[in-house]
Amino acid sequence: MMKSAMATLTIVFSLLIARADLQTITITTSQSPQITGFNTGESRRPDGTTLTLDSRSLRLNGKPWMPVMGEFH
Repeated sequence: MMKSAMATLTIVFSLLIARADLQTITITTSQSPQITGFNTGESRRPDGTTLTLDSRSLRLNGKPWMPVMGEFH
């Protein structure tokens, strides 16, 4: 019984895939983050590492950065 069910599902999925219409997906580039308006300055460590801010993220050495935090109880 299991083999016949699998065979039936295989046929059904094959027919569905064969009838699937092609779809076109258009991907546009997003605007660059706004860096003006945040007059927070630049935080620079003695070793040269920088921490800045734009309209989307914190940036560590110019790359988007998400700090990980946690709390133990």
